[in-house]
Amino acid sequence: MKKERGRQSHGGGTAEGPGPDQTPEELMEQKALEERLSHIKNKIVVLSGKGGVGKSTVSVNLAMSLS
Repeated sequence: MKKERGRQSHGGGTAEGPGPDQTPEELMEQKALEERLSHIKNKIVVLSGKGGVGKSTVSVNLAMSLS
């Protein structure tokens, strides 16, 4: 974990392999997630750097519309 100007940042994994701080449990969880997602052809990500902007609302409405 790095600390820069009062903020903490966690080293994350990349497509190449695990991050430097990744535990064996996190690595197993990451591999399980990748396996589950590999069967999904199209993925839609709803994200924002701020809270309270409607990410959950958009996600739910999108899921309902596509189901």
